[in-house]
Amino acid sequence: MPDNDWALRFLANVGEDFYGTLALEFRAGQVRKIIRSETSVPPSILEQRGIDFAPTEDFLQSLKIAGASEAFLKALRKAKRPQPTGGAPKKRLD
Repeated sequence: MPDNDWALRFLANVGEDFYGTLALEFRAGQVRKIIRSETSVPPSILEQRGIDFAPTEDFLQSLKIAGASEAFLKALRKAKRPQPTGGAPKKRLD
């Protein structure tokens, strides 16, 4: 059975910012909180949920300095991003 305790530690350490938004893409601030919280989060969650921003090299470097693993940075680079559409923007729950 896989260890799913990471999800509880993740939510406890990162806080209410994530409560109710687990189906939406990560925002840049949320990604920073993950790194600052030192919670062991599987990098695959970034690829699964995606991100709502295009990470710059400066942003990635700041995460690396803050302690992000190479696996985390690689997953962040590969994470899906929302495609621009002509429709109305998604309404966030936060």
